Amino acid sequence: MAGVSVSTVSRAINNTGPVDEGTRQRILDLSKRLDYRPSAMARNLVMQRTMTLMLLVPDVANNFFAEIVQDFSIACREKGYKVFLGDTINQSSVEEDYLNMLKEGVVDGAVVVPMMDGQNDELYFELARKRFPLVMIDRIVDRIKSSYVIVDNFEGGRLVA
Repeated sequence: MAGVSVSTVSRAINNTGPVDEGTRQRILDLSKRLDYRPSAMARNLVMQRTMTLMLLVPDVANNFFAEIVQDFSIACREKGYKVFLGDTINQSSVEEDYLNMLKEGVVDGAVVVPMMDGQNDELYFELARKRFPLVMIDRIVDRIKSSYVIVDNFEGGRLVA
C-alpha cells in the first residue's frame, strides 16, 4: 500500500533507522488510518520478554487475596507490566496447570501463594532449578531458594497478647 519494503515500514514505525521524512509520514498516516497494531507475539519473540507477570492465588474471592490482587495490579501497571491472574480455587490440579504455563514462558515471572498440600512442590523445584523469577506470598515451599513475603504469626500473636 505504501509502496515501500517491510524493513522501511519497520524502521519508520519503530523510529530505528534512516527513512525519508516524507516516506515516514506517509507510512505513519497509513498505519493510523488502517488502525495498525504491532504484533505482541512478534515483539515478545524479539525482546525475549512479555512484560507480563502472573499472580497466582488460591481464592480470589477471599478479601486477603483480593487486596493483594488489587495492590499487585496497581504496582505492575506503574512499572509497565500487565498482570495474568490465576485463581487456583484451592485445587492442586488447577495450580499444576498454572505452574506448567510458567514453564512455557507465557510470563516473565510470577508471584504465587503455593497450596499447603505440597502436591506441586516438584514443579516449584523445577522452576527454581531453571531460575524462573518467583516470589512466594503467605506460604513458602521448603528447600526452595526464592524470594518470599510472609507474616510472622508467632510475633504477631506475641504482640497482640
